[in-house]
Amino acid sequence: MPGAGQGVVAVYREPYGPERLCTAAELRGVVLEEFGPVSEPVPYRGRKGIITYWPVTTREQTVVCGSLRQWRLAVELDSEPGWAAFCAGPMELQWRAGGRLRRWCPDFLARTADGVREVLVLKPPGQETLPASRLQVLEEVARAAGWRVRQVREPTFNTPARPGRARLSQRWIRADTPSNHPPVPPPLLRRLSAALRGRSLAAARSGLAAPAATTMPPRTL
Repeated sequence: MPGAGQGVVAVYREPYGPERLCTAAELRGVVLEEFGPVSEPVPYRGRKGIITYWPVTTREQTVVCGSLRQWRLAVELDSEPGWAAFCAGPMELQWRAGGRLRRWCPDFLARTADGVREVLVLKPPGQETLPASRLQVLEEVARAAGWRVRQVREPTFNTPARPGRARLSQRWIRADTPSNHPPVPPPLLRRLSAALRGRSLAAARSGLAAPAATTMPPRTL
């Protein structure tokens, strides 16, 4: 595994621009959360997957996801007011280990309402953490770029508060390509957005709730 600051580079693509290769430190201040994916996402190998799209309700942006797991995370991010902007797969990390070139796209880069950037990665199914090699690389990049790292569980829509929400949203949002996907009617999008608001409890369970802004001094014990 590479040591801190050694061997890891990042690839990202600005909107309508070419790919850019940079060091982790050069990522500081880059608004990756407002860019698109570094490459066209593909479903996970060996798993059921589908390219999915989520039209962000608070800004003119459509998040492209490579799996339903990412799509559920995008929905949750959009419903949690503590997050100001986010993008799925905006960068690819590259490093050498065991004599081989390794490549990996973390799930999301997001910015909180307070301007803090976080790398959000979904925990592998049935696991409590990422593989140690990936986690070390990610933490190394985050330190150099001034980001936080957060591992989250896959959000679930199987909550009793609003049954049928996932079926409603998937029926209109999920599609293989934008060309065969009908536009989301504005009234339905408003209804869906309203249904997704107030999911702070679910966001807390998945580990996705953004840190609350506060101006109160820290309490001393």
